[in-house]
Amino acid sequence: MQKLLIYLLIVILMVSCEKQQDWALQPSDNDFLVVDGIITSELKFQTIKLSRPVSELNGAPLPVSGATVLVSTDQSTHTFKEMATEPGTYRSLIPFIGSKNKVYSLLINSGEEVYTAKATLVPAVSVFDFVNYQLNEKEKYLLLFSFSLQ
Repeated sequence: MQKLLIYLLIVILMVSCEKQQDWALQPSDNDFLVVDGIITSELKFQTIKLSRPVSELNGAPLPVSGATVLVSTDQSTHTFKEMATEPGTYRSLIPFIGSKNKVYSLLINSGEEVYTAKATLVPAVSVFDFVNYQLNEKEKYLLLFSFSLQ
């Protein structure tokens, strides 16, 4: 009987009413550029998306077209071209691999504005390999975790 009451209470709490909230967003004249991209350690065409911030809740971002996008290191420069099928999405002209501990510079020229940034591709963190267990002398299980660096 007590379990039934607990289950009933949980069900009541899960289906309780929700109050709709209207968010009063302040319109702004910000002309920021949102850059969404990552350089990975995979040999592939890397992509960067450019858009403007949304001005309403759950609004779709406005893609930025016609920009010049370059990613460079001390040894090479990679040019990105806008994809015709996806406005605001820029793809590298050739596939390349991001190298660990290298400083990457981003240069974006959009209209009259120039945006720059720098970042380093840090080494990968340890990867979880497997879990093992063993029974100890107190008749309790001991979990053993194995990690390796990539």
